[in-house]
Parts: sequence; C-alpha cells; structure tokens
Amino acid sequence: MSTVSVALVAIGYNKTESLMRLLESLQRAEYGQDEVPLIISIDKSDSDEVEKAAEGFAWKHGWKEIRTFSERQGLRKHILSCGDFLEKYEAVFIFEDDLVVSPYFYQYGKACLDFYKNNENIEGISLYSTKWNQNANFPFEPMKSEYDTYFLQCAQSWGQIWLRERFRDFLAWYQENTDFFEKEKRKDIPANLYTWGKNSWLKYHIVYCILKKKYFVYPYYSFTTAFVENGTHFGTDITRFHSEMMVKDVGNYRLADFNECAVFYDAFYENILLKERLEREWDGNVLVDLYGRRETAGQAGYCISTQILPFEVKREYALQLRPIELNVYMDIKGTGIFVYDMSSERKISKKEKRFQIIKKWDYFMKERFLMWDEIIPLCCQKAGNLFRIIMKKVRKQ
Repeated sequence: MSTVSVALVAIGYNKTESLMRLLESLQRAEYGQDEVPLIISIDKSDSDEVEKAAEGFAWKHGWKEIRTFSERQGLRKHILSCGDFLEKYEAVFIFEDDLVVSPYFYQYGKACLDFYKNNENIEGISLYSTKWNQNANFPFEPMKSEYDTYFLQCAQSWGQIWLRERFRDFLAWYQENTDFFEKEKRKDIPANLYTWGKNSWLKYHIVYCILKKKYFVYPYYSFTTAFVENGTHFGTDITRFHSEMMVKDVGNYRLADFNECAVFYDAFYENILLKERLEREWDGNVLVDLYGRRETAGQAGYCISTQILPFEVKREYALQLRPIELNVYMDIKGTGIFVYDMSSERKISKKEKRFQIIKKWDYFMKERFLMWDEIIPLCCQKAGNLFRIIMKKVRKQ
C-alpha cells in the first residue's frame, strides 16, 4: 500500500459516453489490495444525463463521491477547483473525460509518489507519455536512458498526479497572476502558449514550472491516452495525440532521480543536458533551439538551431537521427543543424530559408504527416465555416 493517501478524480461535463469510457477503464485497472476513492466532478450543463450515468456507475474498488455545481464553471475553473480535494488527500490523480487509462496506471503512479513525494524539484507526475512538441507543432521523441522516466518542464493535462503542497503553491501563484498572458510576451515563455484560449488552465501551470524551475515526471511509455474529440478544445476528432499505452505489469519501475544519468527537457522540449555539455565545450552561453521555435536574438553567445539565422555558421550537423539531439551527441556530419556565433552577422537568402524549411518538414513530418482522417474533417470544417460566413453576408445584401 502506498504511504501517500490518494484519490482518483474523473472530470465530466456534457459527454456521457466519454465519461463512461473513462470510468470503465478505471474500473478495469489493477489496484491490488488498496481501497481507492473515486470522485466524479461534473460541471453544470444543459442536461442531467452525465450526472445520472455517474450515479448509476458502481465503483468496485472503494467508495464513490459525485460533485456537481449549480452554475457552469467553465473548463479552467472546474479543473483548478479539483485542487480542493487535496485538503483531504495528499495526492490526486486527475483525469478529464477524453482519456482512457492503462490497467497499470495506479501501480506506476503509486511508485512515483513514494519516490518523488519529497523532491521539491517535482511539480507533478504525468501518466501520459507525450509524443508531440506542442510548442513547435512537431513530433517529439525523448532521449532514452537507463530509467523508465525523464523530466520535462511542462505540466500535463492528459492524466496527471498533483501533490498537495506543490499544487497549493501553484494555486497561490495563479491567484496573483491570472492576467499573466495579458502582459508583454516574455522570451523565456513559448510563444505558442500565448495563443491558447481563455479556457486553458494548463498554460498557467506550464508557466509556473518555467518560472519556478519545476519539472513534471514523464514516463517513456504511456499509462493514459487521449481521444481529443470534438468539444471544448478542438473542432474535430484528432488521432495525433494517441500514445502507446503500457498494458503489461512491469513490477519494479526504474525511476530517475536528479542526476547526470537522467534526461531533462525545458519547456521548449530542448535537452538541458545538451546545453550544459555544449557550454562546457564552447566555453560560452549556448541557446539550444533544435526545434527552431525560440526567439534567438540577444539570447546567448552561441546558438545551435534548425532555423536559418543571420549569423556566422561555426559548425554544422546532419538532420537525420532521432531524437534530434542525437545528431549532435554522435557528431553526425552534414547539414540541417547549425551552430551560430551570435556576435558575427551575415546575410541570408530566401533560397537558403526555403531549402531549410523543406528539409525540416522532411525530417519531422515526412512519415508522420497528418493522416487523411484528420486533414479532411479539418478542411471540411474550415470550408463550412467560410461558406456560412459568405451566406450570411449574401442574405444581408
């Protein structure tokens, strides 16, 4: 039995089938001899169908509680309010209704809680193994190590564990910074976060991790996967965010500690240990920008990037191996990754830029291009919206 008191929190709104799919996957999971409380938190909608389905769900692994609201909370407020359950429990597993879980998510989460509960560097524990760099909109592959986990300076929303004291500190910061994204943009914050909608609570949690230098623990193999259906976040179903789930009992997990053998990534999904290695090698401040999404000007003495920049190229690496930083670690000669001396300017051509754009697309997306089952609905949706706008204008004439 875990030495940390925990509860599972399933979050619903107006999708009965999605919530029941999540609850049924939680029901099938392995909990050993533990009695595990299940809390179902349901936001106010135009129907009581979700609440009735939750009431009829028989939880076999402990006691069940249903929380409802008399008024619509909205996604951000609803999710953050689930931190209230940390008054009673030391940690909570948070699941939105577009998820299903691995049968062994609880064993993994429990092992992580016991191992990381006293590590102040850890902001939370992800049950989801991300395969997509959401800030660059490119696939992401973490470098492997001898461990089952690595560290990423990004909070998670597709299955995560919050710890009491850590989440309280975040909420205190959030209450004082609800206007963060209305202020001037910062270079140390991924620009993509500024484009996320007002419903997003996750963008605040990510910013908190960046500013406070906190990390989430991530597994190499996922214990949840996301359906990303038509709803609050997206206008169509998307399969891009499905992640391979662990469906076998590993037993003893090899959990990484904060040491030189572990793998660390910052909020731009750039390898932190690579930065430290290059700074020792080049004896200067290095900006790592392998995904080409940082604002580089004035940031460092050297920059290693896949962007075409107006600075002198000191060294080049191939853009072939995966994960991307292996090209540098293995000193693979070629072109596509450039080391720039930011103190020495040069002129660049449009042809050079076009060539690099094609090369990056070929590397990141050639074999992973959005499937037609994603492209066609997206195109139809956009075309439909445009048609409705045109027809409204025609009718007014």
